[in-house]
Amino acid sequence: MSDKLENRKFLSLLSCLEMKEIKEFKAFLKSASPPVEDQKQGVQLLAATIKEAKKQKDDFGVSYLVFPAGTSEKLASKLYGHTSDQGRNALGQHFSYLRRALQRFVAERSAASEIMDIVPTDFIGELRYLEFLQKRGQSSFFRSHLKNLKERLDNEKRSEHLLRVLSLTEQLEIKQRIKDDTKLKSVSCTQLRDYTEKANLLSSLKLHCTMASLEISRAVNRCSGKETHPQGSISEGPQSKADYWQGQVKLYEQEVLIQLWYGVYMAYADERSLAHYDSLISLVEQHHESIADEELLGITQAVEGLCLERTRNQDDQEWRELLLRIYKQLHKSQLLVPGKSISIRSFVNKINEYAKAKNIEWGHEFIEQYSPKLPGNSRDKIVGVGEAILLFEDGKFEMAIDRLNVPDLLYELDHKLENNRIILLFKSFYEANKLDHLQHQLDRRLASFARTTKLVPGYVKPSKLFLQALRKLTKLRVDLDRNKRDPKAVLASINKQRSLILEAEKIDNQKWLLEKVEIFEARFIEEHSL
Repeated sequence: MSDKLENRKFLSLLSCLEMKEIKEFKAFLKSASPPVEDQKQGVQLLAATIKEAKKQKDDFGVSYLVFPAGTSEKLASKLYGHTSDQGRNALGQHFSYLRRALQRFVAERSAASEIMDIVPTDFIGELRYLEFLQKRGQSSFFRSHLKNLKERLDNEKRSEHLLRVLSLTEQLEIKQRIKDDTKLKSVSCTQLRDYTEKANLLSSLKLHCTMASLEISRAVNRCSGKETHPQGSISEGPQSKADYWQGQVKLYEQEVLIQLWYGVYMAYADERSLAHYDSLISLVEQHHESIADEELLGITQAVEGLCLERTRNQDDQEWRELLLRIYKQLHKSQLLVPGKSISIRSFVNKINEYAKAKNIEWGHEFIEQYSPKLPGNSRDKIVGVGEAILLFEDGKFEMAIDRLNVPDLLYELDHKLENNRIILLFKSFYEANKLDHLQHQLDRRLASFARTTKLVPGYVKPSKLFLQALRKLTKLRVDLDRNKRDPKAVLASINKQRSLILEAEKIDNQKWLLEKVEIFEARFIEEHSL
């Protein structure tokens, strides 16, 4: 590894730590005993490095360090008195020591990693203490503590993590039985096997659901123009995986958590009816108090993603109603926006679903309650977009334009969000009959599409087709207002426009465009008594 790369790597890692973590790292460095030369140099270098940094707070008030360009060269000159290769090499060597120390520090303080640990944080200490009592021969204390732990576990909500805890607890109990009675010839492992098999089954089901979800994401991002059925990859082979899992799950018909995850798996595995999703959510509503939060979130977020996929393709109101049920259940369980923050995309998606389902009041309540969890530097802008979405669906098009058509609402760093804002603005112009202005704006937007190389072509195509279709429809209406045309020729143009929209392989807002064509045609026929 080159010295420059080593320097960049350590500074990058250091900038990921919160300020309070950096203080803990400094204490960790000083605590090593006995001191070594690298340690002394490392402590000195860390202090000097921190002095060269600038403090910066993120959107949620957490402080981090930012290192200006040339930090390494400046440190080499200050600490080693020269800027030659020798100085840079010395700096790289000590940065390498600091990076290794940081790795040990993170490993030791991350006993509760969400990804790596197989048991919840609050039970790690319990299990370690039981193991300590067992190894030190404290049988009576072990049995007493084990009894108390089991009573606690009986009242815990169901989750894969809980099954792992139960499995590890059972392993310790079996070991203790053997230690207590050295003449014991056999011991039952039925309960241990049951816990382990349940946990492994849940883990495997969730893994397959994650893989299927990734396939859907890839299909959406590719935007190939063809309707894909991403669930197909989950049921390959001479005996379908779905059939295999059905046999496994039958063994645990009374285990609600396994049945729920199997229901999610089957939703991914093949095309499922609305009734299947409805029964899944009903089961969640029925048992939500006995299921751990992380499991509820995993299940409902998976179903939410599948429902959103249906609404993208079909715009079916029944699926939207189901989405609202999911959101209301999550809200009831205080899991609609877990944690301290919400992503911009998730915030806008939820408001869009409230709007499409015509649940405008709920949408405004969502904005009021959860907008404080948005990133501070874009909160007002996102709230404006959210309110515009609700106003548009409520038929208040002029007010929606007022929210959207402002210069400081431009999303330069999020091209997809900016494109969605523009499309909603253009739809509002059309609904408000601001057709001359809309024509001009459509021409400018299409010209910008032709110039940019920042957007993925597969993403641009659906939006470009929408804008082209809207421009043709707008031009048809404007030309009709200015010039009297043969009614039959106008009807032919309307039919041609309808066919182009219907035949487009992938086009944004297809249903809305077809509705506008139908309304225009109906009014034209009525006005001309055709």
